[in-house]
Amino acid sequence: MNEKLHPYHTAILIYMIQSGITIFSLPRTIAETYGTNGWVMVFAYAGLATIGIYLISVVHRKGGGESVFNIVESRLPTFATIPLYAALVLLWCLLAGLVCKQYIMILQMVAFPTTSPLAIHSMFGFLLYLLLVKSIYSISKTTTVFFYLSITMMFLLLFHIGDISLVRLTPYVLQGGTWDWRTILDIYAAFLGYELALFLIPYAGERRGFIKGVYAANAFVTFVYFSTTFVALGFFGVTMVKTMKYPILDLLAYVEFPFVERIENVLYSLFLFKILLTALMYLWAALETAKRIVPRANPKWLTVFLIGANLALAVPPTTLQEVEDWLRIGFETETLIALALPLLLIALLPLRKRRSTGGGSG
Repeated sequence: MNEKLHPYHTAILIYMIQSGITIFSLPRTIAETYGTNGWVMVFAYAGLATIGIYLISVVHRKGGGESVFNIVESRLPTFATIPLYAALVLLWCLLAGLVCKQYIMILQMVAFPTTSPLAIHSMFGFLLYLLLVKSIYSISKTTTVFFYLSITMMFLLLFHIGDISLVRLTPYVLQGGTWDWRTILDIYAAFLGYELALFLIPYAGERRGFIKGVYAANAFVTFVYFSTTFVALGFFGVTMVKTMKYPILDLLAYVEFPFVERIENVLYSLFLFKILLTALMYLWAALETAKRIVPRANPKWLTVFLIGANLALAVPPTTLQEVEDWLRIGFETETLIALALPLLLIALLPLRKRRSTGGGSG
């Protein structure tokens, strides 16, 4: 491969994967879990994600830029790799489908109540196909355009600055919350997506630049989560935020322009780019993995199959609550993968290779 991912594009790509659907409910989840001034915990979660990124950097350094697939296949027998790959493909197709469906069902609440979710999801599938058949380099450049279209919403937080009250923030820190391990994982799910950097290693340029790009993405998403959570708690107060299903939508509802009514519907639609990219990259990882299971399959037909699986897996949950329950389990599993996969690769690297594997870009 001559063309390599630039650290700038890597940073934007990872950021767009991380800042997905969970941002809508993040202020409420933090308020319920940690109580007053829970925004400080955003930095603790960012630290945990940073540890995960460090593990990826160890894989990159010790593996010499070798792909995840070559590391696994040259050290483990086929009967062990195929079930692992199949489980990853299933999980990522499920996550992609549920992320899209949750966004679609929220979209129906604010804009298109009579439109069939399956019809909208099918249109998503068509867009995903058009992007998925492109190379990762083309995807990264498209992501940069999507990034600049969506990041403008950060400036809308300025509308709320004047109404932030220190009284509503209170002088107390981390009081009034009720937490358990599942809610802790729910918040960490907002930082997931960085683990897909493992599969970008063969496409990366200089190692330090690539890892710095991933760290930069995590730092920026931390800033976004801190800003939105701090503004929500300071604008509404912790008690009110706990009663809101999606505090970010309520924040958008307070933004007014003299020339547009119900601007929150337009602004919510801009989140489409983030959701699309999150689903796209999980499907891209699933496609790269599926190619190792059936290497002789036509890539375009394999893409069609995975998008069909993504649609089919999202059909059973019919209500928004069911979708969120499924998504919760999916993200809990992905959290385990984000930690366990780099550790597995680090453990495998010192082992002597069983055989050579082709396709370093894997």
